[in-house]
Amino acid sequence: MEIAIITGHPSRGIKADREVARQLEELKEKFGFEEVVLVSDGADDEQLIPVIQGITRIANIQRVVIKQSQAIESSFYLLKEVLKDPHFARIIFGLPGIALVIYAIVYLLGIERLSFNVIIGLIGAYLIMKGFGIEDSIMKWLSSFKKTTSIERASFPLYISSLLVILLAIWSGMDASNYFSRQLAVLGESNTVIPAIAFISGALGLLTLAILLFFAGRIVDMYHRGEVLQIRRYARSLVTTIAAYLILEVAIKFFIAWTSRLISGPTFLDILIMVILAVLITFLGFSLIAGIYKKLIVRHIKKGMIVKRDGKEIGKVAGVDGKKGIIHITTEEKRISIPITKIEFLGQGEIEIL
Repeated sequence: MEIAIITGHPSRGIKADREVARQLEELKEKFGFEEVVLVSDGADDEQLIPVIQGITRIANIQRVVIKQSQAIESSFYLLKEVLKDPHFARIIFGLPGIALVIYAIVYLLGIERLSFNVIIGLIGAYLIMKGFGIEDSIMKWLSSFKKTTSIERASFPLYISSLLVILLAIWSGMDASNYFSRQLAVLGESNTVIPAIAFISGALGLLTLAILLFFAGRIVDMYHRGEVLQIRRYARSLVTTIAAYLILEVAIKFFIAWTSRLISGPTFLDILIMVILAVLITFLGFSLIAGIYKKLIVRHIKKGMIVKRDGKEIGKVAGVDGKKGIIHITTEEKRISIPITKIEFLGQGEIEIL
């Protein structure tokens, strides 16, 4: 019986597997053995079993525990693998990291009295997203955003501008919060809700502008990629953001005026006018987008494109009527017509319909 010590690689993983396989093959050529006895001191070594079995037969496995419990070592490697998973790493490392960064920023701004409330609020928001599966959707969206974004496109300055405006929005919100806190102190009132609402009020305008710049950047990206459906989606989001801003702005002012004597709030007529204006902007905006969308999608639909439903091919495009917003499709049995609004996906050479 020959005893051989085989080493792996400091970086582990596939490099270690290849190094072990290389050394084992050299030993087999030299000694011509037909089977081996694997002497393992833990879970890390046992990951090499498939590699060894690909070269020779394993007659037996001897487990040796040196200075530590095998269960503890196995648990250590299991924990290490769990921490490598981004799903768990975001909770174990991400949440404490976010809390520390927020505390540092709030402390530097001189409003450490709000640090605990801000941290608890953001952690609570994250846990809600985690619990309702919103986090996974956000991560998929971020992955898609990376794939469709390029520094060489005209949209990139819009994203940079959006980020800078967000920072200005935070500063503006902090300034408004401090102002209302001082006013409350002058009046002798103690209210922790008003400064928080004032932060939202101070940041709302610039934050809305940042969102609009971001959506504008996405529209530019989707136009370059020819993703017409996504253009409509982001254009609608842009319109609804403006409408939401009008309603939130008047609602926040009403709340501050209702809970304190700091400002004279909007009247019921002011609120009604803003709600009607928001509805009109949404209606007119969506109508304008529908017209532009129809022209764009007609321009991208070509005769002969494959038409699918539920992933299965049902026919090909025979023609398109831009004025009526109808696509003519030739199937194996007959010719059918569907409205453009039934299109769920428009890609290179194919269309997916509902």
